[in-house]
Amino acid sequence: VQGGAPVITLKDVTIPMTSDRPAILLYGGTGDGESRAADATIILEGSNTLTSSGASAIQININATLTIQGDGALTASSSYGNTSGIGAGNSRNYAYAYTAATGVAATHNNYRGGGNLVVESGTVKATGGGRGTNRYVAGIGDSYSANFGDVTIEGGRVIVDNVDVNGTGISGNAITISGGVVEDLTGGTRGGIHAQVSFS
Repeated sequence: VQGGAPVITLKDVTIPMTSDRPAILLYGGTGDGESRAADATIILEGSNTLTSSGASAIQININATLTIQGDGALTASSSYGNTSGIGAGNSRNYAYAYTAATGVAATHNNYRGGGNLVVESGTVKATGGGRGTNRYVAGIGDSYSANFGDVTIEGGRVIVDNVDVNGTGISGNAITISGGVVEDLTGGTRGGIHAQVSFS
């Protein structure tokens, strides 16, 4: 998603990705290009599955925002690579962000974190692909050495897990849960919910 505010409907979709590629990628924006960061909405219908080997299933780059709505279900999982199911990426290869009001997007390690996620409705299960040593690699949020932005859960059902027994459920800057149901299936030394700034 290269900027703008698109509304995307997923209806009984399966997207399996390999070779360290995210199934869905939201371009970010920084500096004079921050206003060009993607502000996308996904509407869930039916049962949808996004998987990636070695990358986030859904990667949300710096200052981009993804809002999830609908009555359907989404499973987003990373099988390895110390990367989130939904959230920050683990490689600069897909860390695209606009740095100016015009021109093409650039890549930089710093651009693969700092995105935001809002869940308003639907059933979302996100599974992270590892734990990392310096960051909390999460089902939703952080990847290895890349801190995510804000996670807001306003409704629906959110289930978080990790392929590593000591992986994290949700990790990011500010985490707000004001509605819905959150189920954390992690439980090891780095399990649970971890907020860098605030949790409410």
